[in-house]
Amino acid sequence: MKRINKVVLVSLISLTSLIVSAQDTTKIISTDYFKANEKIHKVNMNMAYISNTHIMEKACAEFLFNDSASITLKDAIKRFQNGIGKKVDGGNPIDGMHTFNIQLLDKEGIGPFTCYLLGKTEVIAERTGNNLSRKRTSDSWNIVYDNENRRLLGLEDLLKQEELEKVKGELGERRLQLILYPDHLLWGYQADGKLTTHDLSFTNDSRLFADSFKKKIGLDKFAAPTDQNDGDAKVYDVVEQMPSFPGGQSALFQWLSSNIKYPAKAEENDIQGRVIVTFVVERDGSITDVKVVKSVHPLLDEEAVRVTKSMPRWIAGKQQGKPIRVKYTIPLTFNLSGPAESKTSHKKNYDRRITEW
Repeated sequence: MKRINKVVLVSLISLTSLIVSAQDTTKIISTDYFKANEKIHKVNMNMAYISNTHIMEKACAEFLFNDSASITLKDAIKRFQNGIGKKVDGGNPIDGMHTFNIQLLDKEGIGPFTCYLLGKTEVIAERTGNNLSRKRTSDSWNIVYDNENRRLLGLEDLLKQEELEKVKGELGERRLQLILYPDHLLWGYQADGKLTTHDLSFTNDSRLFADSFKKKIGLDKFAAPTDQNDGDAKVYDVVEQMPSFPGGQSALFQWLSSNIKYPAKAEENDIQGRVIVTFVVERDGSITDVKVVKSVHPLLDEEAVRVTKSMPRWIAGKQQGKPIRVKYTIPLTFNLSGPAESKTSHKKNYDRRITEW
């Protein structure tokens, strides 16, 4: 089964998005080759980030390039490239590859925040006679940038003190992994090569969040509908107990990953993008009224509708303890990345930026 990158965001509450214009976003895409003594070192860079965010850029420079001196990412990139060039030309050639990635997970942000995925991979090749061995190391980091206060978001900005103490006790000295969604956040950490995550819902776990954060995203204005006089036909956007996929968000991600199929013609023609679909979770948990509200291409639209309709029954939403019809919105991002394995096969290396969550 082919695997694709998919981002599944469920809009449950109304959030004010910070719109990022094209001129605010900086993109760096480059491939550099450094040659010496018939050995080649390759550096791949694919970066997209909101410009003039110096604290974020310094954090990225330290993580990606181990550079605490550079203020901007462009400075850090230049210093790194110069360093590789000196190693190659200075009689100590290295044979291998570096890959650096900064990905905007949502250009429009979640409220006043922007989520990023940082990734780096190093492959060093060693030749002994005719034998070639490679050592590969990789690391990734999910961060959230506070656009208003111009700093990285921390758990102390999100959680009440009593919950924060519990989280700090588990996190310890590990690096925090953090992603914000319209209706929940995921925090976690890597340990022994494995990712441990915790999912906190803005609605179901609202008591755990700091009042200042709830106010910032509009959660303090949340009010479930109370009008029950419209009969069973009414469809609600927000209710007291929202519908859920059996097993939760991680189970939904896993199910989609196993059942979605990237259309062959879309893959061959590098057709990518985010399809947004809406559907109704009925009182019995069945899925009805599936619609595409943001189209990318008929091939991707058709697959997004197909896989949505084929989902198993959900756990129905409830209002005052009674099952009720609820509308859901799911954006599905179809994303191909990496060079084709051959010019004829059109096979791709798929970017799995948050399917691990």
